[in-house]
Order: sequence, then structure tokens, then C-alpha cells
Amino acid sequence: MERIRYLLRLTRAVLSRPGPDTGKAPVRGTWMALPIAVSLIAMGALGGTWQPSSGPDALGSMQLRAERLHNFFAAVERDAEQEIAPIERVLSMYRAEPELVRRIALALVREGNRTGIEPQLLLAVLLVENPWLDPSISNEQSGAQGLMQVMPFHAGEWQPCAPRLDDVDANICHGARIFAHYLGATNGDVDRALLRYNGCVTGSVTPNCHQYPSQVYARAGRASVMAWNTRGAASR
Repeated sequence: MERIRYLLRLTRAVLSRPGPDTGKAPVRGTWMALPIAVSLIAMGALGGTWQPSSGPDALGSMQLRAERLHNFFAAVERDAEQEIAPIERVLSMYRAEPELVRRIALALVREGNRTGIEPQLLLAVLLVENPWLDPSISNEQSGAQGLMQVMPFHAGEWQPCAPRLDDVDANICHGARIFAHYLGATNGDVDRALLRYNGCVTGSVTPNCHQYPSQVYARAGRASVMAWNTRGAASR
């Protein structure tokens, strides 16, 4: 029962908010199947039509259903591990607060899936903007706020993001949608989208801001290596 409660909480965290009109499914694979499967389990669809009964046959049927349920949730956990855990491992190297790290990782995966942007790219942008992983940080010069350094005038302008930019989920929700907007406006040119995200148009306001894409790429590469190396060490 504890496994079921944990996975339901995990699913609510990933699927808690409605997705934007991007034409993309909110999440991939087993994530989408989980709430449906839970309903089907309740109706007995994973084990045939449920009928109240008693005796040895009833006990055997319950054991079979329990085994199927266990295998299903084990597959869900493996899916979560593959997508969320590597990001958690990277974030843990920047801040030793497991609950905060978990929340950031979940938000990056959720918003990455909803906007069609690889969570690893969003992670790299976040680490360039706020390597301290401080949700309440504010740039004194520009006024940019939070994990992905979102400008205050964006607050509440990107549905379904909540307007609080010091909130982990709301800030990443804004950052992902702003970057997705710039990516669409530049016909998928990641370099130009990153420059626009950084506010670097002519380079006259922020010196050397044209180097921003390279910083993100370098961080993305380092993040990947760190995640892979930690995973390899854990398996040895």
C-alpha cells in the first residue's frame, strides 16, 4: 500500500497541472498510463471481471491481481528512475537538500514533457542562471527572479503557470514556456532562442552575452557526464 501511495504522489507531482496548447502529450510512456491503470485496477480490468467470492479460488485470484499490480508499479518506478533520477543526481551536486532537489527534478521533467523541450536542456539553462539552486534569489540589476531567472513582467503571463516566481514549480513553468516561445519564434534555432532568453539582442546591455549559448552547452555536457559517472559508480 505504501508503494501505491508513493507512486500516486509522484504521478500527481508530474501531472498536477493542465498542459498548454502545444499539441504534445503531457508526458511519455507509463506516466500517462498510471492514472488510467489505477482506475482499471479498481474496476478489476487488469485481472478480468471482478466478482465477490470466497474460498481458495478467491485467494488465488487476489494473489494473481497483487502480483500483476506489483509488476505494473515496478515498471512505473523504472520509468521514473530513467527520466528523473539522472537529473536529481546532477542537482544533488549543487545543493544537498534532497526534497528541494526532488521537486526541481520533477518540475524540469514535467515542464520539459509539456513544452516538448528536453529536460536536460532546461536543466542546463537553470544551472547557468542559478547554480546555487536558490528559488528566492533575485538579480539586483535586472530584477530577474528564481531558479530560471524569470523577469517579473512575465509573471502570470504564461498559462497555466502560477504568478509566484519564487515558487519552484511556477518559476520552472514560466522558464520552460518562455524558452519554448523563443524556440518557436526562431524556427527552432537553439542558439538564437538561448540568446533571446538571456535578453542578448545586440550585446550592448550585457557585455559578452553572446557567449551565453556556449555556457549552456558546456553546462549541459558537464551535467550529462556527471549524471552518467554517478550512475556508473553506483552500479559498481
